[in-house]
Amino acid sequence: GKHVNKDELAKRLVIQARIHGDPVHIARAFAMEALCFANIGDFEQAIKRQNQLEDVYSAKELSSRTCQEYGSDRSAQSYGYSVLWYEVLGLHEEAQHQISFILDEIMPHMPPKNVHNSMMILFPVITVLKDKGMARKAGSIFRMYVYDRFYEYYGEGSSTFLLKIYEPLIIWLQLAGDLDEGGITNDLKRQEFEDFALRADVGAVDKTRSLQMCAMGRDLHCVVAETLWMLADKCSDGERKKLMLQKGIEQAKISSEYTSTDQGYEYARRQSVNILQKYSKAIVD
Repeated sequence: GKHVNKDELAKRLVIQARIHGDPVHIARAFAMEALCFANIGDFEQAIKRQNQLEDVYSAKELSSRTCQEYGSDRSAQSYGYSVLWYEVLGLHEEAQHQISFILDEIMPHMPPKNVHNSMMILFPVITVLKDKGMARKAGSIFRMYVYDRFYEYYGEGSSTFLLKIYEPLIIWLQLAGDLDEGGITNDLKRQEFEDFALRADVGAVDKTRSLQMCAMGRDLHCVVAETLWMLADKCSDGERKKLMLQKGIEQAKISSEYTSTDQGYEYARRQSVNILQKYSKAIVD
């Protein structure tokens, strides 16, 4: 199968890197190997590799050279993924510790212009913080390192692989943050968010991006389904509410289909199951 070859390749990379003796290559090889284990649902082994990576990696010393060699810092990205692995295994304290480490020790040394790299590191952090009732914090991290940086450096008309999910994420985190604080988004904002969430292109099928996001903790369809749920919940217009619930359950179904295709998507799968259950219950009631 495809996994065997990837695993073999990752193992060879580790061996070659060791011979080469350069921590940039050694750390990256551990990152690749960790991801191979995670992809087959072996999160314990993935974490063992992550620990080995942590023994040799330093963002301050190695990141700029890693980016020069490889275009982005897969070693730093492995810290992000590991937050999901700890969560799946119920190691919540370790996950929190890793999040703090990423924010304090990794992000300050990442190249600010490489927003795709920052997004890859931070998306798992954002998704876990949101699930822990810290959507406000997640939102400000996302703005600071990804959203604002992208528009500062590249502006309108530019593109990056995950640009399509920027707007949905901002809205999702805004609504979740309002809920966490027991507040309600003001009517004008809500109207604007509803219009956005109901747009046909929002949540349109985009398998390549969706599957990459599944591995990072949540796919776009799950984000859209959760957004529609939060909006529908507070909507007094019966017709509009029905539209949102209909679109929401469709999004939740697509999400649950994608997230169950691979054992490595376990964290994302749990979120899909969660939101799909909410919709199914609402429709039965």
